[in-house]
Amino acid sequence: MSLGGYIRRTVYWAKDYLKGSPIRTHYNDIDFIRNNKVEGDKRINMYLENLLSHATNNSEFYKKYQDLPFEEFPVMNKLSYIENYDSIFIKDRWGQKGSWIARTSGSTGIPFMLHQDKNKRNRLLAELKYFGQLCGYTSHEPMAQFRVWKYGGKTKLQSFNENIFAVDISKLNDETMHDIVNLLINKKITTIFSYSNALDILCRYILDENISSDKFKIKTIVSQGEALQRSTEIALHKIFKCKVIKQYSNNENGIFSEEPSKENFFLLNHASYKFEILKLNSDKQAEFGELGRIVVTDLFNYAFPMIRYDLGDIGVIEKGHDISFSRPILTELHGRHLDLIYNTTGGLVNPLFITAHLQFAFESLKQLQFIQKSHNEYVLKIVLKSTIDLSSILKEIKLVLGFDAQISVEEVTEIPLLPSGKRKFIICEYKHPNYN
Repeated sequence: MSLGGYIRRTVYWAKDYLKGSPIRTHYNDIDFIRNNKVEGDKRINMYLENLLSHATNNSEFYKKYQDLPFEEFPVMNKLSYIENYDSIFIKDRWGQKGSWIARTSGSTGIPFMLHQDKNKRNRLLAELKYFGQLCGYTSHEPMAQFRVWKYGGKTKLQSFNENIFAVDISKLNDETMHDIVNLLINKKITTIFSYSNALDILCRYILDENISSDKFKIKTIVSQGEALQRSTEIALHKIFKCKVIKQYSNNENGIFSEEPSKENFFLLNHASYKFEILKLNSDKQAEFGELGRIVVTDLFNYAFPMIRYDLGDIGVIEKGHDISFSRPILTELHGRHLDLIYNTTGGLVNPLFITAHLQFAFESLKQLQFIQKSHNEYVLKIVLKSTIDLSSILKEIKLVLGFDAQISVEEVTEIPLLPSGKRKFIICEYKHPNYN
């Protein structure tokens, strides 16, 4: 561990202590529930009962479900949350002040923003610390976070205090990879958090350039977002000789599960969420071992109660198989896979940069889909809740795709579902001569 990391970590927890240890209390609670089955389950049940009581007494939407069993609460998704936002959000207590706004779109093509109260925010920070430690990342050690940082990036002071280097991966070209490699080497980065598509391109670059593994100090790589390909995982082990951990999370809730090192299942975060697997064609509970829809209840967001939230992913839950993993575990996870897209000169572009540019339009957007038709032809399909001026946003998108990009905007009433029941956010119909 580095001296700089130790000092930053000490300062962080000292500040938390002076505030009454809100984050440390949640951290200890997660640890207690994870390691104490009987007493931990009592706490989980209490958290669920408290949440349902709070929601049915304070949220206009949920008042009609008072005194009903949990299983009779409606299964929700992003669209139903958006359509009922004002009646779900407990605005009289958590208006613009005293709450945190989380923004997300991910791979569903349905932009979404929601309020989180301070206690939920502290729980989320504790999750990040706890599950980071679990996968081998000690907080405030040198870490590179790969994501599209168009908006909501870290200030220089935040980066210094957290020892986190924000790496923008809007462009996935050789120049970007060159800069990333230099950062990893020069800053002695020990941990990488990244979407899997960027890790795949990084591996290709390092292998193509024949860069020595001895130059890196990486101990842990955490893959987030879309599914990590097995070939990429093998390449990461070969190059960095480190642990590769898959994490299942989202922006609107937090960390759902993490794959323990050398295991082939996901350890669920039962301390913060109630998990259900529902049948693919109904809202009935699926059996253990049966493929179904992953539905979660966030036990800690009191500003905007998220009860029985259908994440849009499918998976399989099995009974825990030993004392260490005594609660149900996630043995299969079939998330979304995002197509890569290309700029007009053929360079790879991270599809999530579309989301970054559209963040400030979230309140007007209901759904979206971005399609690449040819090397310079693109289609942006949008379902609107209210009118929007996209001209300035399209100009910014062209800064990445190229000024000769031809982007047509189609306003539609619905983005069609795939046979799997999902909507695809990014579609690349262009067959690149070097990548296909």
